[in-house]
Amino acid sequence: MIGGVFYKNIANPLVVNGEPLISLARNEETGILGVSVDLYSDNGQLVCRVIHNDICDLNEEFFVLQGSNRASVINKKTGQVFLDLSRGISDQAYELELSFLNILDGYPFILHPERTKLGTSNENEAPNISRLTITSEKWSQGAAVGINNSKIYLLGMGVENLLTGLSVRVGGSNGTN
Repeated sequence: MIGGVFYKNIANPLVVNGEPLISLARNEETGILGVSVDLYSDNGQLVCRVIHNDICDLNEEFFVLQGSNRASVINKKTGQVFLDLSRGISDQAYELELSFLNILDGYPFILHPERTKLGTSNENEAPNISRLTITSEKWSQGAAVGINNSKIYLLGMGVENLLTGLSVRVGGSNGTN
């Protein structure tokens, strides 16, 4: 479960300008699904890196609140949660929950625990897509949703059996850097 979107059999849940923003890999020894992602603030500074569920390269303006199967990265001054990661989940249809804030080239990625907002905070507006599951034959090579320098708000969505969940182009007039 990433940003409130249920991903099943998806190699790349979120791709930005052709490169995975989020990487998933299973630990061969423990069998636990791990996530890797780099998070940036609105001023372009690295907030932290997550490498297979481990938080590293933490910016001094943030701290980590750690539990047995959960970690959060929090801004010291504002209390804003930039990352929340629960892993090793065994009582749900998914193995991990990930939510975060990330800004790339001025484009916000707001992956809230219950919804995904890309390109906007979309305050008080209805979702663009809600309660929709997009599925294909297992390991199909397509993407569920592709957007180019635009805004989208997804609520209660599922993506199954595709190569990519969300493919986003940001930066430049044609979406390339």
